[in-house]
Amino acid sequence: VGDAFVDILTPIGEEMPKFGGDILARSAIKQLSGGSSCNTASHLASLTKDLGWQVHLFTATGNDSWKRIFEEQSSRSGFILHATCLDDVQTGVCLVLTGTQDRGFVTYNGAMQRFGAQHLDLQQLSKNDHVHFGGLFNIPEFWLSLPGVIRQLKLLNPSLTVSLDTNYDASQIWRHEWLLPILDLVDVFLPNDDEALGISATDTVDQALNVLSRYAKLVIVTLGDKGAKAKLSDSEEITHVPSPKVNVVDACGAGDAFNSAFLKIWLANGKQKSKLSECLRYAVRGGAFAVTNL
Repeated sequence: VGDAFVDILTPIGEEMPKFGGDILARSAIKQLSGGSSCNTASHLASLTKDLGWQVHLFTATGNDSWKRIFEEQSSRSGFILHATCLDDVQTGVCLVLTGTQDRGFVTYNGAMQRFGAQHLDLQQLSKNDHVHFGGLFNIPEFWLSLPGVIRQLKLLNPSLTVSLDTNYDASQIWRHEWLLPILDLVDVFLPNDDEALGISATDTVDQALNVLSRYAKLVIVTLGDKGAKAKLSDSEEITHVPSPKVNVVDACGAGDAFNSAFLKIWLANGKQKSKLSECLRYAVRGGAFAVTNL
């Protein structure tokens, strides 16, 4: 459940363009389906085809030609698309400037600004084993309503688990009053290192893990080419799995690929705490593979 954007993928070098100047793209500029939730659904559907799982994406688009991009991606990847079509608003669009090691974004939220809990069928959603919320900072209608949504889903299906990836906070506020009540209800929280430091108001990833695991049951922080660290709320141990060395082609979407790989193996292993290291190794490989492929 969450954000879906049309990504205008623009491969550049190590320098951002300057006003009044021009730079050449490293390769062809592409128009793709994107957004954290859409990417996660795409990866997860592709990874689990052999398991016979059904992956659903709940999101919103504008009533414009861009909504077809998500229908085409649904057909290619195999996820089931539930996209509320909103009138008088454009589909969300994100200009993605991708370097060889990192990326930057220019985002127009569009339909994401209005997508909210009123567009979800909670009875239908509760029939799933797991619900992942992605791109939370991009869907403001959920900021105050999400605790109620999660409580209702778990009331309807007590065995249902929930994961969350906030993505980057463009406001730079990070530690919003509405966020901690959401984390209190989350089973798996999946920020990257910058997001974890901002939300926890700490200086190191280990400190962030200690703070955030007071809320979410399991916190996993992705570290780019350094792999990932994780901590369970009922343990003092911090688990670190390094990333394999790969030739980075494009760093965009690595976190979503990591999330998908982790959720696949974690759910397939029955959400067992004892399998955490194994799940992290699988997820780190999934993220590393993603950056070698456009």
